[in-house]
Amino acid sequence: MAQTCRYLGISRTASYRRNKRFDEVAEDGLADRPRTPHRSPRATAPAVVSKILYLRQNLTSEQIESLPICNAFTRQRSLARP
Repeated sequence: MAQTCRYLGISRTASYRRNKRFDEVAEDGLADRPRTPHRSPRATAPAVVSKILYLRQNLTSEQIESLPICNAFTRQRSLARP
């Protein structure tokens, strides 16, 4: 097992984990799984995001910065979302 893991460049723990998934769901278990969380409890509220997007379409950057809606990082992160 150690030689195979070295050859593949993965840890033995990862190998055991993949073997277990393979036993449970066959070939689909060998695919990489997404590392993103299923939910994000600290995400910006949808109401705040929609307000930011509305303001961004109707006001200039200077006008938006003068409003006490949220900090610049939250505004930037909300605008960068697809």
